Amino acid sequence: MAAIDFPASPTTGQIFTAGNGASYQWNGTLWLPIGTQSIYIGDTPPPSPVPSQLWWNSTLGMLSIYYNDGNSMQWVPTNPSVAIQQPTWRLLGRTVPSAGQLAIDFTNIAADINDLELRYDLTPAVNNGFLYLQMYGGTGTLLTTARYGTFADYNYDQMAAGATVTAYNGTSNANIVLNLFTAGWGVYSGTYIQGNVKVNNIRDTTKGKSFQCEAIQVNSANSYYAMLKGGGVQYDAGALTGLHLYFDNGAFAARGAASLWGSP
Repeated sequence: MAAIDFPASPTTGQIFTAGNGASYQWNGTLWLPIGTQSIYIGDTPPPSPVPSQLWWNSTLGMLSIYYNDGNSMQWVPTNPSVAIQQPTWRLLGRTVPSAGQLAIDFTNIAADINDLELRYDLTPAVNNGFLYLQMYGGTGTLLTTARYGTFADYNYDQMAAGATVTAYNGTSNANIVLNLFTAGWGVYSGTYIQGNVKVNNIRDTTKGKSFQCEAIQVNSANSYYAMLKGGGVQYDAGALTGLHLYFDNGAFAARGAASLWGSP
């Protein structure tokens, strides 16, 4: 077979027909036979793509074609009906409390967000504090009289006393309680609380919002821990626009952080 004398200094997309009648196209790196081009494989698109070039995304397992619609060029899935789009969670805000800070508020929630997850690692500045969560309504007003129907299982373990385990169930009509709430079990300075709260469909204006929460609290000496797992409903109609965290009888210590994540 005679050698093919390709043009020197080709431009991207240039087509060349060889003496044997075969056509080739320059993709910015090499000449590819038109109609029999190989598939580029990688987790990022190939450099300098040309129309009709194929790319197998090895991370998503998706085949795409570089398509020219007459006005623009872009990668288009060859079979978009089977592509699975997963909700993308993104960080909406993060607060590192300062010593004596009274509350943590997250109110600047993007309009496309429908589901929230609050993640926290917090410590009270004074003894006998309880960590509470409230919500902001559609007008941006804190729902201090909102009705929160909650049910939670609380388990605590006195590790130094032989791992005695009990449970406690309770409700709250003014706040969502995020730590153990029973006689003698307020949290103390030096006790940290870690957990998360998920709130679903905050944009629905016709019905209450469901939430789920779980937390664990441990003292600084690791001599006991307490666990909470539960959920409930915020009954007031209207969209939610933010979350409000506070200790009922004091403030935050300067440690840990709270972050809010959201998904469309």
